[in-house]
Amino acid sequence: MDTAWPQTWPTQAEELHTFDPKGDILLLLGRRLPEDITDDMNCLLSLLSSLNGAEEIESSSEDTEVASAEEAALPIEPFEPEAPELGFRLHQTRPYSPPMPSYSSSSSASSDKELESRIQQVQMRVSSKHLILASRTFSTMLNAFSEGRVLRTEGKLTLPLPEEEPDVMIIILHIIHGQNRKVPRQVSLDLFSKLAAAVNYYHIQEVVELFSDIWIEGLKKNPLPTSYTPEVLRWLFIFWVFRKEDGFRNMTRILQRESDENLWDEANAVPTIPASIISTLQKNRIEGIKALIQVIYDIINKYAAADTLCDNDQSACDASVLGTIMKSSAAMGIWPQPERPYPNLTYKAIVERIEEIQFPETCVLDERRYISYGSIHPNLHGIKEVIGTLIESLENNMYGLELESFLPTQDKERL
Repeated sequence: MDTAWPQTWPTQAEELHTFDPKGDILLLLGRRLPEDITDDMNCLLSLLSSLNGAEEIESSSEDTEVASAEEAALPIEPFEPEAPELGFRLHQTRPYSPPMPSYSSSSSASSDKELESRIQQVQMRVSSKHLILASRTFSTMLNAFSEGRVLRTEGKLTLPLPEEEPDVMIIILHIIHGQNRKVPRQVSLDLFSKLAAAVNYYHIQEVVELFSDIWIEGLKKNPLPTSYTPEVLRWLFIFWVFRKEDGFRNMTRILQRESDENLWDEANAVPTIPASIISTLQKNRIEGIKALIQVIYDIINKYAAADTLCDNDQSACDASVLGTIMKSSAAMGIWPQPERPYPNLTYKAIVERIEEIQFPETCVLDERRYISYGSIHPNLHGIKEVIGTLIESLENNMYGLELESFLPTQDKERL
């Protein structure tokens, strides 16, 4: 055992990562073994609590309720800690927690051994000075709350981080401690999303910025999404966390135009996307679809009136135009007028269907001034041109969101 290992700390785990041999903080995490796929966070909390020397909780025969689904909701703003009376606990204040099933607290020595066989202890020895300098979250915790008092009084601290994935924290802590050669230059999109969540929570964008740029460029060797795929939401979150204006605008433009009413549910799969972003995207989508529907209904009302609009004074032509628009609107699901939030409709799909409308050429005069009937005319009496101009005027509102509108005040000045 390391002679500098504090006697009050838990026994060194089999998996120990030393970022500073003289570090005064021991982070306690758990690595779930591959054969166990059950996400029982209560078990993990229990194990880390015992490693931290906490008093054993009295057994109970009833199942204990744990985090509810509401606790996994998207936060509206990045985490800003407030002073709790009983100290600052990362696992209590983190805005996102994975779903946790109920867990019976009645246990025995055999069940404790089973728990330890499913979750491997991971310890990380780190420097409080590095954490405080790099992270606003750690700075607040280690200066203003009970953890800071313990650190100042005893000169050392054990800190459970039950929600963190060890592989993510290893990369983050290498960066914080200046061990750049140990930081990977390439990461998968899945790992990058997890890193972005940690960076956002600990407020270390500036510290990680160099590597985030490298990771983005590496992933961009495969073209970024140009239409709505599951990757779009992950890229949206990454571009928001690392303050990439163009990327953020492009991903939000795709979502405005191609998402449907299920965007909220789909966004829940990417933790900590600010709710203000998703709500604005949904609002813009709804308003865009509403405006498109209004364009078509204005033309329907115009041609349904008593006046003849045909340049050749042919009422049959007006009737043909009216019927074509109404049947096309019914085919695309906007006639009769649907109710908000316009289920199964996307802005882009409606625009494409409108552009495909073909008007029958019922009254076009040939060069001998005879009226011909029955063929198809793509822009009869300029109707398509009028529709195209109106739709083009709507496009400015569907060009994506501005990143600055969704940043904390202290970060807007850094753009």
